[in-house]
Amino acid sequence: MRLFTVASWEDRFIAGLERSIEKHPIESVVVFFVDAFAARTAETRRKAKERCDRASIQFSEYQLYADDPAKSWHESLRISIGDKDQPAIVDISTMPRDVIWQVLWFLKRRSVEVSVVYHRPEGYGDWLSRDPRRPRLVFKMSGISAMGKRTALVITAGYDFDRVRHLIEFYEPAFVCLALQRDSVDPQNAQWMEKYRLEFGTQNGVEIVDLDAYGPGFGESVLRARIDALKDSYNVVCASLGPKLSAISLFNIHWDLEEVGLTYLPSGDFNVAYSHGIGDSIETTLESSEKT
Repeated sequence: MRLFTVASWEDRFIAGLERSIEKHPIESVVVFFVDAFAARTAETRRKAKERCDRASIQFSEYQLYADDPAKSWHESLRISIGDKDQPAIVDISTMPRDVIWQVLWFLKRRSVEVSVVYHRPEGYGDWLSRDPRRPRLVFKMSGISAMGKRTALVITAGYDFDRVRHLIEFYEPAFVCLALQRDSVDPQNAQWMEKYRLEFGTQNGVEIVDLDAYGPGFGESVLRARIDALKDSYNVVCASLGPKLSAISLFNIHWDLEEVGLTYLPSGDFNVAYSHGIGDSIETTLESSEKT
């Protein structure tokens, strides 16, 4: 089994690697690291390699290019995943959403068994990111736009309020479906979700729906129902800015409905103290389906 993960300064990067090695018969570990944070993750990558060496697990690193997703696709993702038919586990805990979608795209195309694991942190800091950059459609997953149709945005919202606002202002959609996390072990969740309701709940062309991205299906049934209702009238573009597991739901929907686009909103700055420790782990196996 191969494990794919993205290097981070967060505690759960190394702690999550340790859990996966203890639980699964890992034969090789692929660690991606973002060029902009190479220095910041150098020490944790060294520790990850040492842990793999002690367990006689093959270890490899591949650089991702924050400002050049096509280069990441061709020089890192495609090569690292290759054409092996080994089962794979993808640790999405510290993985950017666009990288999640691209790794899953390659693995699903290989028709291998794919599991996803998400390690929740033990606790959160005051803020996650700031300085949102220009949104971009995800390479190879931009959807199929029909002439004459207006845009509908489907957004799973989290604690990056400015990113959600920035995304809406950028696309200027005719319709917005804002999906809010219904329950959470994080006491901040209710306060943040209420902020979205106050800001957007009375705006024309905005619909607010509740979902549970930590429950069975990770909220996919709610998102799929709304997208199915919109796709005939709008060009639908989806963004995961909320619970990380909502990215899995949106990927599954895009996989079935290629006309639905996925968009990613980079940030210019991240809080190194955003999370601490490691909490519960949530693991699922993706349904197998082939595409040519």
